Amino acid sequence: MYKQILTAPNFRKALGLGAVFALLGVAAIASAQIRLAPPPPDAGASTGATGTTTARPAPASLARRPRWTVEFRGGFGLSTNPTSGSGQLPSGGNFILSPEFSFGQAQAVSSWFFGNGASQLNSIAASLPNVPSLPALDPVLTALGATRRAGGSMGFTIGRDISEHVRADLNVDATFEALSMTSAASSGIDATRSGFVNTWQGVLDSSPITGLAVTATRTGAASAGRQVQVSGTLTYRFRPRSSFDPFVTYGVGLLANTGSTPSATLTGNFQFTIVGPYTESDLVTIHASDGGSRYVGVIGGGIDKDLSAHSGLRFAARLSIGANRAETTIDANPTNQISWVSNELLISSSTTTIVINNGPPAPGLYGLQSTLSGKPVSGFLTFVGSGIRVESTLTVGYFIRF
Repeated sequence: MYKQILTAPNFRKALGLGAVFALLGVAAIASAQIRLAPPPPDAGASTGATGTTTARPAPASLARRPRWTVEFRGGFGLSTNPTSGSGQLPSGGNFILSPEFSFGQAQAVSSWFFGNGASQLNSIAASLPNVPSLPALDPVLTALGATRRAGGSMGFTIGRDISEHVRADLNVDATFEALSMTSAASSGIDATRSGFVNTWQGVLDSSPITGLAVTATRTGAASAGRQVQVSGTLTYRFRPRSSFDPFVTYGVGLLANTGSTPSATLTGNFQFTIVGPYTESDLVTIHASDGGSRYVGVIGGGIDKDLSAHSGLRFAARLSIGANRAETTIDANPTNQISWVSNELLISSSTTTIVINNGPPAPGLYGLQSTLSGKPVSGFLTFVGSGIRVESTLTVGYFIRF
């Protein structure tokens, strides 16, 4: 189901671009019709005795204004960041121990940090005295992982009057609202990192081993990315011949993310010695995004304040409304370092067994597959947002007419 959701943006992009060009095409046709229509009789003209018409000069207030407008603007942007959506976790791998062995069940996993891996580790921890449980990544992976912070914006508009009251605009805007990991996600990731060390330290200390070293690190960019929007709009001006002209605007556009997305990489490692060295590495990367390119509807309004016949200031507010398509994905890549040791360490409770083995799997109880030997995970979608997302901007611009 999630893969179908990921391919839907291609259709939405085509629909959004088609709507923008259709809107601008309607504006162009209307403009051409206005240019081809015959001019109305001059109310200021008079007919002499010979039947000829004498034109009177038009008042300056009725002089025809330039039809083209270019605006450059800057301002402030904000997003609603809805949290609704649904999530899932990767399934576990194959079962390792056959029923004839009198141990708790063992199942291959891709990571100890989340899902079935964290569940098996915590089952062992619960069976041992004074061993803390690992705070799994599950709540982080199945909820909104990142939100857009408030930030600056800049853009420009090229407009063309198609009547005295109506203008067609092509708008390009960039907002510098960085996408950042939520505080809940960041706290959850840090808790899992420190929990990896505390839980594995306690579990392995109960075993007949030497030279134990357990580490866990977090890397990655907690904040990244910007947005660019291209839109076509129609603007209705209420007082086009006034130096103080209120207006409303509406249209459609395409909103796209630029740059990278925030991520967090957890690397857990432990090593110890029983006759020979044993080493396991657990690598998980979490990516959070707000859904990439998407079609939006645009509505807004504001005021134009003329500074001269050919320039002025524009104060505007605009909303871009589209689907909430926030996403969280994970990659997982477990590593078992192979050594000359072919026997495994089994840590078992009444329900679960963890197998740590640096040798290749072999028939019988010895040479079992390690628990941390599940298939690598790449780009698995753990959360998809739902509902409506609204991007708002407040801007001040300078425009010129020509």
